Amino acid sequence: MKRTVLAGLLALGLSAVVSTAAEVRNGARGLVYEVDTAAKEFTLLTTTAYDPEQMGKENRFRVRYSDKTVFTLVKTERNLLHVPAEGRDAVAFYLKKEEFAKAEETGKVTTRTLEILPTCGRQKQEISAERGRIYGMVTPAKDRRGLTATLTVGEREFSYRLGRRGTVRFVSPSDASALLPCVSTARIGGREKDGTLEVTRIEVSHLPDPRKTDDPNLPRVLIIGDSISMNYNASLKGFLAGKANYHRIDGNAGPTSRGVTSVDLWLGPYHQKGLHWDAIQFNHGLHDLAKNADGTYLSDESQYKKNLEYIISRLKLTEAKLIWATTTPVPNDGGRGRKKGASKAYNAYAAEVLKNHPEVRVTDLYAVAISDAVSDEWRQGNNVHFGAEDSAALGKAAADGILAVLGQGK
Repeated sequence: MKRTVLAGLLALGLSAVVSTAAEVRNGARGLVYEVDTAAKEFTLLTTTAYDPEQMGKENRFRVRYSDKTVFTLVKTERNLLHVPAEGRDAVAFYLKKEEFAKAEETGKVTTRTLEILPTCGRQKQEISAERGRIYGMVTPAKDRRGLTATLTVGEREFSYRLGRRGTVRFVSPSDASALLPCVSTARIGGREKDGTLEVTRIEVSHLPDPRKTDDPNLPRVLIIGDSISMNYNASLKGFLAGKANYHRIDGNAGPTSRGVTSVDLWLGPYHQKGLHWDAIQFNHGLHDLAKNADGTYLSDESQYKKNLEYIISRLKLTEAKLIWATTTPVPNDGGRGRKKGASKAYNAYAAEVLKNHPEVRVTDLYAVAISDAVSDEWRQGNNVHFGAEDSAALGKAAADGILAVLGQGK
């Protein structure tokens, strides 16, 4: 079915485009599109605040900036290898007051994030009781992985190490030309003035442009799921190689409540040529059936069904072929209060919702995990996550379902 202009406009919810920056949260981050440099404005697509009583709160805002707005461009790396080894660069990092006091005793600093700055306005800022921003200089060590360095704060030197899964943010001055539609994110900040957020700074990061790397002759596939889909990510991607352009959301889709708040952002501006979706596989469940501190489910049956219904309604706007992947089992009682058998119950809840959407194909990953011989050892433990061999079986089943809806398989 061809996507009409009207369908695209409805999918965007253009009634929201007239919204002003006054309605945007200070510190809001999202995807940039519909940039108008002459009018000095753009649309920011963000996540929403979760309200179990009112789905689909506003998540598109028209942001207006001025000649006084300060733009910075941020490029993120996983190490310090891009810092010139022959010089020292200004940096900023965050530590709690007690953490910095300990660092002063040991002479060692470890953080998950380090910012490489264009200038260093001050050497050290007063640290708040909770968390402080500290300024200094960095000289990277010559280690092969680029994870260590020497930090200088004031007159004190520290041995620095980038923490596990840490990021190094290279920050540089920029301007509105950094706002690239559909392939950049922005974080806006400012000050409240007469009930309006006056945007004084915009931090921009660029994303890879799939239109430059996708094969235009192949369909585009999106995977929405939790860490189980991350387990079989490599396997599924391998099975679809040469058959589809494979994309997965960034990170963990978590419970259905996160799906409600984030689904539009995950889908992106799919009305744009080259950014559409031909097939979408989705799942939420293992986080919903986890327990809160008081013993209640993160999402009970009623809320789970309501959330899932809303997510499906948003996915349908893309006109993509939809595939529901059933929630894999909890092998035995385990972490986060998960109980053996809970996945079966939540899959039954999902099946009731899917009765209203017979066009949605079901890939039964639950059945694969329960019956596949390679999962015998996994079934004896209490970890919901899968190893490489188990993941390969799940990836194959997911690929079969995707290729079937694309007309390339059974």
